[in-house]
Amino acid sequence: MATNEASKDKDVEMEDVDKTKEKEKDEESPTVELTPQLAILNEIRSTIHFYERGVQSKSPRLRSLSIRSIHRFRSKLTAAFLKQIIEQFIPLKTAKVRRDTLLLYLSAVKDDVDMETSANSDEADLKSSDTPMDIDTPTTKTEKSEKEVSSDSEKKSSDEKSETKEKKPQIKVKDLKKLEEVRKAVTIEIECLLQLIIVILLSDRGQEENVIKCAKDLLERTTATNIRTLDLISARAYFYVSLAYSRTNKLDEIRTSLLAAYRTCCLRHDEPGQAVLANLILQNYLHYNLFSQADKFRLNSNFPAQHGGPYQHARYLYFIGRINCVQLHYSEALQNLSQAVRKAPQTAAVGFRQLATKFLVIVQLLLGEIPERSVFGVSSLKRSLHPYFKLTQAVRAGDSTKFNEVMKAYSPSFQKDGAYTLIVRLRHNVIKTGLRNISLSYSRISLGDIASKLSVGSVEDTEFIVAKAIHDGVINAVIDKEHGYISSKLTSDVYSTYEPQMQFHKRIKFCMEIHNESVKALRYPDKPRSSEEQTPIELDIEEIDDAQSGISDDSDSHGDVM
Repeated sequence: MATNEASKDKDVEMEDVDKTKEKEKDEESPTVELTPQLAILNEIRSTIHFYERGVQSKSPRLRSLSIRSIHRFRSKLTAAFLKQIIEQFIPLKTAKVRRDTLLLYLSAVKDDVDMETSANSDEADLKSSDTPMDIDTPTTKTEKSEKEVSSDSEKKSSDEKSETKEKKPQIKVKDLKKLEEVRKAVTIEIECLLQLIIVILLSDRGQEENVIKCAKDLLERTTATNIRTLDLISARAYFYVSLAYSRTNKLDEIRTSLLAAYRTCCLRHDEPGQAVLANLILQNYLHYNLFSQADKFRLNSNFPAQHGGPYQHARYLYFIGRINCVQLHYSEALQNLSQAVRKAPQTAAVGFRQLATKFLVIVQLLLGEIPERSVFGVSSLKRSLHPYFKLTQAVRAGDSTKFNEVMKAYSPSFQKDGAYTLIVRLRHNVIKTGLRNISLSYSRISLGDIASKLSVGSVEDTEFIVAKAIHDGVINAVIDKEHGYISSKLTSDVYSTYEPQMQFHKRIKFCMEIHNESVKALRYPDKPRSSEEQTPIELDIEEIDDAQSGISDDSDSHGDVM
């Protein structure tokens, strides 16, 4: 027994020694300076590797994360970089046709000559030498003289100071060779992902016709295969097709195809496609002010909120809020728009947050509420919300003349936002607010004075307006037709009514809804497992999740919220 225990202890010690030696080798392995061009290529390759791991592990979360990470290198993407990636991942022998088609779509992109030459020179330098960069080899002291040793020590000290000031990113040669490994075979997911990156590049360069051709080719391939690992890619392709049609003012031409694609996604249980297509169809209807058709589509369809993603859900709530605004369902519209603003990305998608906040302010004014001043003080929203701030001041004061001046001054911006018809409705709120202020200030006032203060045309119209305000409970007063004046009654104590109870119930309901949504959004692991039982793919996923906070959609700064 003693000998067996001693042998086991020796084996454990040998394993520990081997592990320490491997770690020392990894630390002593040569490194390469990571140039900007090489960094972009490595980001594209790592995105493809992550998507492959998501396919292998059947993890839609990892696939979604890899697609969302495209925005990190999107602004620096060129045709030269993509050409090198296509030549690496799509072999010439097994997939020559697909490789030629992708390179044909890529040939339409015109890049700067400097970017292409720099990218090609970096790759050529790395491939020409066995060690990609010059690596210092250690020398003995006997080979150097005392002067050389002193000069070397001075150089090292100066180099150490410069390195502490500016530390350039580096990558290990071993890791670089793994990333640059040429593939012998390619899967359909990688082909479609590369074609999606080409579509994004064409869209950023403003080549809408080529975007439509390339994206439609991609959609034909994804619909023909009917693989669930391509759902996210096809959803993005639908988005860029609709974006290209909207830029060319031809959204009505794609409406029937979007409806047909939505029916296909419902039959195939393609939930990411359902979420994106539902938003695109609603956007198409609202672009042409077809609110009744958009409402019918909303009632006859189900939005997959749990699988569509928070950003798509935010867009859906924004569209539903706009529909409820037009149909006079202001309370539902307030709830939808407030949730859309809360679910939207807080750092990106500035345009979306501006539009949603504008309609949220209008709905609050239509409900008789005054938005908080902090809403208009956000740095990214302050400039675009300036007309609505002036409008809020006019409604709060109940000044009809100031309201008309704001309407005339900012009518082009209101019409551009599609909110002009809703703002016209605010005139009645301005009159109600003015009547409330007058009834609180005067115990008795003539109808003629009210007409002059509210800028109403005639006394008869003023009488009808005051009568309706009394009927609606806006003011507590009595009209004397014989003498032509109104007398205000004493206001009762608010706390003797049900108003505080209703407001308290409203706030509790709002807090409970937020709590229920947060509980639904939680994710629970199946079974807790140790690191030894987990596969390498699962361990990589956990490492990627740590960096997930740095990845937000994009895409939203480029106009898409995914």
